Amino acid sequence: MSSIGKGDDDLSTKIQCDSQTPFKYTNPYCHRPNEYRPETITPAQNLLADHTVLLVNTYKECREAVIELNSQLKEYDVLGIDAEWKITWRKKSGRKPVALLQLASQYGLCILIRLCIIERIPAELDEILANPKILKVGIESRSDGVFLNKDYQMRVWSTLDLRYMAAMCGLRPGGLAAMAKDHLFYELSKNKRVQCSNWELEILSQRQIEYAALDAIIGYKLFLYYSSFQHCITYYTISCFYDKHFSHPKGMIMYEKSLSDQKTEQKQNE
Repeated sequence: MSSIGKGDDDLSTKIQCDSQTPFKYTNPYCHRPNEYRPETITPAQNLLADHTVLLVNTYKECREAVIELNSQLKEYDVLGIDAEWKITWRKKSGRKPVALLQLASQYGLCILIRLCIIERIPAELDEILANPKILKVGIESRSDGVFLNKDYQMRVWSTLDLRYMAAMCGLRPGGLAAMAKDHLFYELSKNKRVQCSNWELEILSQRQIEYAALDAIIGYKLFLYYSSFQHCITYYTISCFYDKHFSHPKGMIMYEKSLSDQKTEQKQNE
């Protein structure tokens, strides 16, 4: 197991709760739109300095890394999740089995699990992914879970597509890079040559490693930001979208309604 970066620091169970209950993953220190905008956009690569990125190549390394990750989830049970695979035009699906699984926690640990080369899947990893109390957030996270189940028979419950959260907050849902730039003010490179590169290589390049790690890290960063909108995000509203594929028409309707509600509230406060 190699450390790439070092820092200092049935269906999923639905949470039944009154719709006015504040969502528990609040982040009061996060800025809001129109309240603060930096003069420059920060490169997302700067985030790697505050994270430990572990590239996992064996069963033993995977088990050790997942145990460490699980210990961090006792206080904050949310993971940024993403997956990479090799594109192929020889199959109807257009892809080979998932080669890399990325998981990132709030406490600075990001593990990159090379599913294409590890001997077998540790039970500890299965338990985290199948645990409905651990939220897995990202873009197309539901699809990633479906692919993991199809390729490795791994059950993945309580996934949440961040675009639903953005729409609920009155922020335009888009791709990961667009939302990172517009909502967090981070410039996330989405180089197609890296995105569509061979994720089954014996040795991944530094660019591949950074690309993969940042996708998961930005995922949970966006989650923290959207969670600070306590007037929009509640247990009830968010649990409705667990394990759902993102619907663009539905997301845009939510976005427009949230914007309208905010404008109405502003007029009432004037």
